[in-house]
Amino acid sequence: MKIIITGSLGNISKPLTDELVKQGHTVTVISSKPEKKAAIHAFGATAAIGTIEDVAFLTNTFTSADAVYCMLPPFNYFDPDLDMMGTTRRQVGNYCKAIQASGVKNVVHFSSIGTHTDIGNGLLAFAQGVVDMNAFMHNGLVNEDYYRHRPKVMGNVKMADFANEFAVAIGQ
Repeated sequence: MKIIITGSLGNISKPLTDELVKQGHTVTVISSKPEKKAAIHAFGATAAIGTIEDVAFLTNTFTSADAVYCMLPPFNYFDPDLDMMGTTRRQVGNYCKAIQASGVKNVVHFSSIGTHTDIGNGLLAFAQGVVDMNAFMHNGLVNEDYYRHRPKVMGNVKMADFANEFAVAIGQ
C-alpha cells in the first residue's frame, strides 16, 4: 500500500513509519522541517516537506495514496495568540479538503494529546481526565478562564527554573 504519514518523526509517527516500511509499504512522511528529510529517508520512506496549513500541498501529497494517517501537531501553549479551537478547526478543515480533493479512501485521524511522553500509555493513562476535558471543550468551560485572564505578555522562564524558584519560595 501507498501510505502517507503526518506528524513527521514524532513519538507516534516514527515507530509507525518504521513498522510500515518493514512490512513493505511505500511510505511518505510529511514534515514541515527540511532538516528531517535525511532521517525520513534513513527509514526507507519518502519525505514530503510542507505544512498542513497548505491544502494544495496536502492534496498533491495525498493523491494516489491508499491510506493517510492525519495527526494534529501539538499546540504551543506559550503563544499568547493561541486559539486552540480555531487552529484545530482550520487544520481539520485543511485535512478534509485535501482528503476530498485527492480521493483517498482510507483515513486514520489522531490527536497529539498524550504523545509528549515516550513511556506509559499516554492518553489512556489520563482517560477520565480526557473524557471530562472533552465535555468541557464542547461546552466552552475548558478555555473560559484562559480567555478571560489571558496574559498580555508571555514570559520566557523555563519550567525547570520555575520549579526551582517555586521550591525556594515555599521553603523546600
